[in-house]
Amino acid sequence: MRNLFLMLVVFVAGCGGGEFQISPVSGTVTFDDQPLAGAEVIFAPVEGDTINVGPASIGTTDAEGRYSLATIRGQQGAIVTKHRVSVGFKPINGAEFARRLDAEYAKKPSMSEREYKAVERRIRQSMKKDLGPQQSIPESYNKRTQLTFVVSGPTEDANFDLNSDGS
Repeated sequence: MRNLFLMLVVFVAGCGGGEFQISPVSGTVTFDDQPLAGAEVIFAPVEGDTINVGPASIGTTDAEGRYSLATIRGQQGAIVTKHRVSVGFKPINGAEFARRLDAEYAKKPSMSEREYKAVERRIRQSMKKDLGPQQSIPESYNKRTQLTFVVSGPTEDANFDLNSDGS
């Protein structure tokens, strides 16, 4: 019984948080043949139909649509495996929105509902402006992504040519 327990402890310790081979990954994202700036590119490792077989990697596109990935653990690149890829824009940070709204309300706690709604709109517009111009990316590239990429070693060619029709 003691040997069975020891084997179980060794097996469980070996399964958690294992080491993964990481390779540098970068590429370009275009949308309707134009560079897509300010988009978040997420590589989620998959094995069969299972996601989360290792740490995800994230990158943000620059003005030319170029990005480089880093794992959520801070390592440059992505793990060597197949990935489900999603491309989209960061939503407005809800906590920051609430903080700004509370600060405005604290300045004038007696504001009417109409004034309050106007303050909400102004803050929302300001935060959207801070995010920069955002195009509507079809769900087929993010929430219902069909994009995949196999990382087999270092690459600068993880390129994605997206279209407004989602094809």
